Amino acid sequence: MKRCFGVLALASMVLIFCPLSFAGFHVFTNDDNCAAAGNTSTSYQLAENTGILSVTKVTKLGGLGSCGGYFSQGGVGITQDDHCAFFFDGGSSDIAALQIPGFTRVGNYANSAVNGSGGGSLVEASNKKFLYVTYGGSQNIGAWSVGTNCALSFIGSYQPSVGPDTYDGIQVTPTGKALLVSATNHGAVEMFTINLTTGALTDKGFIAVNTFSDCATAGCFPQAIDITKDGKVAVIGNASTESSVFTVDIGSTGLTNAKFWNMTNSANIANLSFPFLSAAAFAGNGPLYLGGTGYDGGVAGVVTANFSETTGLTLATTTPIVPAGSGGVNGEIQGLTNNPYTTPLMVVSEWYNTLQAFAINSDGTLTATSQGPVVDANANGALSFYIYPPLR
Repeated sequence: MKRCFGVLALASMVLIFCPLSFAGFHVFTNDDNCAAAGNTSTSYQLAENTGILSVTKVTKLGGLGSCGGYFSQGGVGITQDDHCAFFFDGGSSDIAALQIPGFTRVGNYANSAVNGSGGGSLVEASNKKFLYVTYGGSQNIGAWSVGTNCALSFIGSYQPSVGPDTYDGIQVTPTGKALLVSATNHGAVEMFTINLTTGALTDKGFIAVNTFSDCATAGCFPQAIDITKDGKVAVIGNASTESSVFTVDIGSTGLTNAKFWNMTNSANIANLSFPFLSAAAFAGNGPLYLGGTGYDGGVAGVVTANFSETTGLTLATTTPIVPAGSGGVNGEIQGLTNNPYTTPLMVVSEWYNTLQAFAINSDGTLTATSQGPVVDANANGALSFYIYPPLR
């Protein structure tokens, strides 16, 4: 079940600022703009002590966005070594590759075996050698090798055994050994192992997450994925009108032990598409944040859960967030949950063109910064962003 929104193209004036410095924290967006001027990425400085967002640069990506955005699809990726950044251009079905910190565009990369007209997600392997992309048009997965200058070379395309799908969520284990994709329309999650030398994928099959009795009424539609540091447990969002998520165990031979976690809450925050493990949860035990889009009648906001790699999830608290964007729903969430400077921070995408930063309180609730919502003037359906460095 694809969650997408079509919007009219906006005429955008692209502003070019001074070269980007990588001191401190930054937020990089995929503006998903399909206007004639082309897609852009807007870079923000994220003040570590206040959460204030300040535009530092707008970069032309050389392709066209989809103008609408797709839930759970991460359209921007960046290396951890200040070297490369990659952005998905859904409208022109290519990947824009840029060298950083200068954000010099190396090229735009496409292949006839893959088509991103239906949206797409991308993720870089932890060894920084490979990039994996889901393609909504061809409903398959593409693998790319990353060169020393950030140029991409096509490795091959892969059709997961569960069947064609938009594969909204994609994630590589922190160990770099496996790739997971969520087959939303099939209600399943597929796993591939990664050849650490060539980047080639080997399909290990899928596990269904739509067979639980709770799925009979509101449905179960796996979305974005987050994975613990040891690569053993994945948390998968659920684009359901009810409040729930899944976990699965990751082994060398495939996925096992699928579990359904009911996160029903008095605030009615639902459609929990975006899981984000705090630094403590990433290590195995701590707060898990679940971004609820509020799509299809629910309330938008963030559900905070207690997560244990061994015992699972329990509901902790909720923070309703009224979307500031004109689309009336929220998108991706990411956080600096072990900010060494001050209060932990979280950034929320509010469709279709707004970001907002929040302080994470000790009880797991969120408080908006004094700045409030920040409009991305270049966005036209933006849902995807990335905080650098991620600090977890």
